[in-house]
Amino acid sequence: AFRIVADLVNNAVRHAQARQVRVHLRRHSTALELCVSDDGRGFGRGEDTPLTGIGLRGVRTRAAYLGGSVAIEVPKVGTRVRVRLPC
Repeated sequence: AFRIVADLVNNAVRHAQARQVRVHLRRHSTALELCVSDDGRGFGRGEDTPLTGIGLRGVRTRAAYLGGSVAIEVPKVGTRVRVRLPC
């Protein structure tokens, strides 16, 4: 979980040029939910291959290895990535 958050924060700062990154962790009875959101330029706004970069591939691989899932949301500003991992 730590490496997933670290990769998402690193991606937001390096690639999205985000000035602000928020990390929320919430534990449910059967899962840990991680949400990383930023105010960067977002996917589809200058990216050549949106949603398929090496960083996101690593996040998806780690989550899948742990039996989790990844959801990417692209609001009007920035990006939000939600990761759900079973406990």
